[in-house]
Amino acid sequence: LWPNPNNKYIIMFPGDQYQSGRIIVIHGKAPSTPGGLSIGERGRDSRRNVDMRFWSVCNNDLALPVSAVGCTADLTTELEDDFYTIVISDDLLRPDWLKPHTNWLPWGDEQYPKLVFFRNMLPAANFPYAIQNAIAATCTFNFVLPTLPDRDPVDTAGQCAQQVMGDYYPVAAWCDKATFIAGGVRACLDERYGDRKRE
Repeated sequence: LWPNPNNKYIIMFPGDQYQSGRIIVIHGKAPSTPGGLSIGERGRDSRRNVDMRFWSVCNNDLALPVSAVGCTADLTTELEDDFYTIVISDDLLRPDWLKPHTNWLPWGDEQYPKLVFFRNMLPAANFPYAIQNAIAATCTFNFVLPTLPDRDPVDTAGQCAQQVMGDYYPVAAWCDKATFIAGGVRACLDERYGDRKRE
């Protein structure tokens, strides 16, 4: 869709409709950026090496012109030990049951299926975990709007990208809201978590 020499994307297809009583939970390690230090890191030495210029996660309507419903980016995303947690729900405003360091995106208009885009801009040459590296490793599939691709190529590309990106790959799943409230990220993503930091 929008890739260019500076920006590359990976896409998540959360399904054709919102699953009542459930939420989408996304978790991954945040690349460091020049301006995108976590709240707790501001004021520390800003001369450290950075992984890329910018990154963002956006929920979009799967309908032309693919409007963004909501986004979080390096500078606005809350982190815990360099990891972010993003919840997508059908609430109209940020729900009060979310913990302070959990980021929130709205599902938006339920008449539209969604696409969730994760963008990397200008990664450092010595940062091997960028989306650009996954694309160079041919972790790709064919996608022409408005037709959704077949599931198998998407899953294969995702597994390939996760191998390249490691902890920087955004792991995601639908989860019962009550499960997340009671047990957090680990309760929702335990099988996909691997060796990642757990809350």
